[in-house]
Amino acid sequence: MATFIGITIFLIVWGGISTLVGLAGKQKRIGFWGAFLATFFLGLLIGLIITLTSKDINESPVKIIRCDGCREIINGQYIVIRPHGLETKYDYCSKACRDKYHGEHMKEQGITWSPPVEIKENKDSKNDSLDADFINT
Repeated sequence: MATFIGITIFLIVWGGISTLVGLAGKQKRIGFWGAFLATFFLGLLIGLIITLTSKDINESPVKIIRCDGCREIINGQYIVIRPHGLETKYDYCSKACRDKYHGEHMKEQGITWSPPVEIKENKDSKNDSLDADFINT
């Protein structure tokens, strides 16, 4: 009888500890029940490690974008080109990288492409019709 009471008290205390770890896992991807069951069956330390290393629900995955020319990781602004008729998109870190590598990518797809022509603005001119920095050919 004493062992039955001892086992019952142990299970109640262990269930309470597992519930606390489950509450910690409520805002994690593992969720309440995953954290609760991991702690209950695998032990307190392993349950805590699994729960605390689980990602947050609100945490969005970080998307790493690489330049399709030089293959460097792009931080900040970048150039996206979606050629007409193709589902592939190309990301470039700079205009220089685009001008250097985009022709090769288009040649692979069977499309002829040349870098845009740069238009220099004459400050003395009264013609305001050219507002763009580049014209795509």
